[in-house]
Formats: sequence, structure tokens, C-alpha cells
Amino acid sequence: MIYLPIILIGITMATVLLIIFLTPKATLSIGVNDITANINEEFTIPISSSDKFIKIDYEIEDEDIVKYLGNDKFKAIKLGKTNIIIKATNYNNATASAICTVEVKDKRTDNNPEDSKNDNNSKPNLNENENDSPNQNENENSNSEPNNSESNEPTKPNEPTIPTNPDNQPNQNEDTSKPEFKNLFTIESVKEQNTIEGNKIFAKLNSTFYIYIIFDDVTIIPDFKFNSEEVEINKMQSVKCCYKITAKESTEIEVYNNNTYLGSILIEIIK
Repeated sequence: MIYLPIILIGITMATVLLIIFLTPKATLSIGVNDITANINEEFTIPISSSDKFIKIDYEIEDEDIVKYLGNDKFKAIKLGKTNIIIKATNYNNATASAICTVEVKDKRTDNNPEDSKNDNNSKPNLNENENDSPNQNENENSNSEPNNSESNEPTKPNEPTIPTNPDNQPNQNEDTSKPEFKNLFTIESVKEQNTIEGNKIFAKLNSTFYIYIIFDDVTIIPDFKFNSEEVEINKMQSVKCCYKITAKESTEIEVYNNNTYLGSILIEIIK
């Protein structure tokens, strides 16, 4: 009887230790799909999760297009497309995030065949302009050719021909520019928000967008040098290689790693 309390205490401690070791580590992953909503429609975002989470935070990129009503409900209030960043936290304080793209359309426009006809009829106008440009080039070429023939006077027989490129002068046709520096990384648009050409990103004024910066060496932690105070870039901690950029003017962002230049990102503001 004396040893019974000691045995019970030992069994309790062993049970607690067993529960601690058998409890899985706090991990969380979520997934969402893109949504298409009609204007003035209320909707929710279905979220698939690896665990039960107790808190969800939403960050809407453009609140003029989608408005948060509370209780995980949203309302489409304006035609356009925007992103909603979803951040989830479970009871173990593990976090995860995902990006949902919401496109707001007008249901009446989608169901009206006359609108689609008008859209199709509007396309040839671009082709007509494109067809006009070759004709204009041909006219310019035809007008310029006689002028060139008139200016080329024949060389007199007794006079030596003067070379167009003496040896002591550089050839203007030769490419004397230095080869461009090739970035040691590539950039991609998240959800195809922006048009990207090489290292140039086309963005709207005062817009916020997301890009992936992918390095050949995955161990690189980049540093950024800004040539403008009107541009911000922040690392998304929960999404690998994802960066959030807010641009108010065209500029260049230089990328370094331990003072080693890796390349640059050009941002061009468009209307």
C-alpha cells in the first residue's frame, strides 16, 4: 500500500511523456482555387487544409473590386481582377498562406451574343492598322529610292575613289557596345498579374503585385538597392521565392548577395 502512490505517479509521468513524443510536429498547409464571380455577388473561398486551423486572415489587393463582409464572406462590387492573400494559423501556431485570384465579370455581358459579335468586329480594326503600316513603308521606300539614286553621282575616271571608312576611323556599323550583363536569376509573375520581358516588369501606377525571383543557387539570400523611394519590395515569408512589390514610378532595383552584383529588375509604369 505504501508503494501504490509512487506507482501511480510513475504511470502518470510515463503517459505524459508518451503523449509528448507521439504528438506530431506543428505543420500546416492550405490550398485554394481561383474564383470567378458576377458583379454584386456574395461568395466565400473554399479552403482545403491539412489540419484544423483556428484563425484566418485575409488581405485584399484591390478593395475597389472585392469587399470583405466578415464571417469569411466577400462581395464582388466592380468589374476586374484582384488577388486575396489567405493566412491560416492552427492551434499549434503553425502558419500557412495561399493566393486566390478573383475575377469579377458581368453576367449580362457574358450571356449577350451581340456583345461577343461586337468584340469580334472590333478585332479587324487592329489588323487594318497593321495592314496599313506595310503600305506606308512601301510608299516611303519607293519615295526614298529615287532620292538615293540621284544623290549617287558617278566617280570620275581620273579621280581615285575615296573610301567610305578610312583605316584611322572606327566603323559606325560595327557594334562597339559592351555585352549586356546577364542576370543570375529569373523572374516570373504570380498568377500572370504582370507582363514580364526578360528582367523588365510592366506595372500600373500605384499597383501592388507579386513575383517569383528564382536563383540558380537556392542558398542565395538577396539584398536590394533601390534607385527610388517610391518603390517597395518585401519577401513573403510563407511563400517560397515570392516577393511583394509596390511601385509608384518607373525605376531599377539592383540585386546583390554579399555585395556581389547579381543583376537588376526594371519596373516600367504603364497606363
